[in-house]
Amino acid sequence: MATIRKRARKDGTASYQVRWLQGGRGGTWEAERFEDVKQADAFKKLVDAHKQQWPYGGILGQGFVEPEQDPDDVLLTD
Repeated sequence: MATIRKRARKDGTASYQVRWLQGGRGGTWEAERFEDVKQADAFKKLVDAHKQQWPYGGILGQGFVEPEQDPDDVLLTD
């Protein structure tokens, strides 16, 4: 299960880090930082819903980005 850690910066402001073991036990630690606790909580819920995997569209350090093409729309050809 993902967790949220409140992190103090040198200037006294706070950021919120979501940490989880990628894929569950035996996986590697992953983390993403957020400026707002509500954003961190929403991301934590997505990680938990995706069985401790990066949610679709989530990119380390960039948050969520629009994919160039939805993978469900890709047609495989021989």
